[in-house]
Amino acid sequence: MRQIILISGDPKTREEIAPLMPIGAVLEVFAALEGAPRPAEGKYTGSVILVDLPGEFPSPGRLEPFRLAGIPIVALIRSPNRRDAALRAGFDDYLLRPYASEEIKTRLERLAPAGGAAPSASPPVLERERQAAVGRLTSYFCHAVNNSMQTIRGAIDLAREEPGLSPGIDEYLAICRKETELIGIRINRLRQIYRPEASAPEALQLEMLVRESLKMAADDLLRHNIAVRERIESPLPSISCSADRISLAILMILFYLSDDLGTRGGGELLVEAAQDRSQMLLTLIAIPGTGEAGADHPGALPPGLEPAAELIRLERGWLEASPNAVGYKVQIRFPAGGG
Repeated sequence: MRQIILISGDPKTREEIAPLMPIGAVLEVFAALEGAPRPAEGKYTGSVILVDLPGEFPSPGRLEPFRLAGIPIVALIRSPNRRDAALRAGFDDYLLRPYASEEIKTRLERLAPAGGAAPSASPPVLERERQAAVGRLTSYFCHAVNNSMQTIRGAIDLAREEPGLSPGIDEYLAICRKETELIGIRINRLRQIYRPEASAPEALQLEMLVRESLKMAADDLLRHNIAVRERIESPLPSISCSADRISLAILMILFYLSDDLGTRGGGELLVEAAQDRSQMLLTLIAIPGTGEAGADHPGALPPGLEPAAELIRLERGWLEASPNAVGYKVQIRFPAGGG
C-alpha cells in the first residue's frame, strides 16, 4: 500500500488531490511541513510527499531530512515559472495544476519502485543507463562536429590557393587549418571512447522507453522552463527494436525541442503515445509559452533532427516534423510488433 503525504494548508488542494489518488494509496494531510513527523520516527517508508506551499518554497535545509531518508518530494505548482525555484529548493519532481490522475500515477512510478521500498539516492541501473545515453549522444555529436571541421578545413585549403593572397592572411589561415586538425584528432578520440553499439532487437514497451527518456531529459526541460504533459495509452502493444537506438533518438528529439522552446522563454511539451491500427504513434508537440510557432523548415527536417530520423529508419520507423497550429510537432511511427 502506497502512502501519499500531502503538505498543504489549502483545503482546495486536498479536494483536488484526494479523488486522483491511485487505487490502494492512502492520503495523509498536514497543514505545514513542520507538522509532519520526521523521517527518524520511522515514518514514510516507501512514501511520496507532495508539498503545496504559497509564496517562496522552503529552503533546501528544511527538505534535507526527507531527502537523506530517500523519500521523494514533489512540488505542487500553479505556474511553469515556479519549476526552477522548486528544483533549486531540492524537490525531486513537480506537478502542474490542473492535476490529473494519470500524471500523479506517473510521478509515483517514476519516484518510487514497486514494493514500497524507499528509492536509493542514486539507483545504479538508472545511472548506468544515463551514462550510456550520454556516451551515445556524445558519439553522435562528435560525428557532427567532425563533419563540420572537415568542411572548414576544405574551405581554408581553397582560400589559401586564391591568387594574390597576402602572406599575413595566409599565416592566419594556416593557424586556423592547424587548429581544426587538432579539433578533429580530439573528436576522433572521443568517438573511440563512446563508440555506440546498438543492442539486439527485442520486444519493448514504447511507453517505457518514452518515460525513461523523459526522466533522463528532466533536468534539461526544467532548466528551459518547459512543462511536460503526458497522454500515453497503457498498455500499448510491444514494438521490436533496439532499445539503445530508440532511446537515443527520443533523447535527441527531446533535447532539440527543449533547446528550441528554451530560446522562446519556455513553454509546454505535450507527449502522446497511442496505437493506430497496425502502427504505434509517438507525437511530441512543443508549444511556446509566447504563442510563437517554431521556425518553419520547408522541404527538409531541421538538421538537429536528422540523426534521430536516421536511427528511427534503422528500426523500420518513420519521423515527420513540421509546425502546426499550436507549436512544433514531431511524430514517429513504428510498426506494432516490429512487423
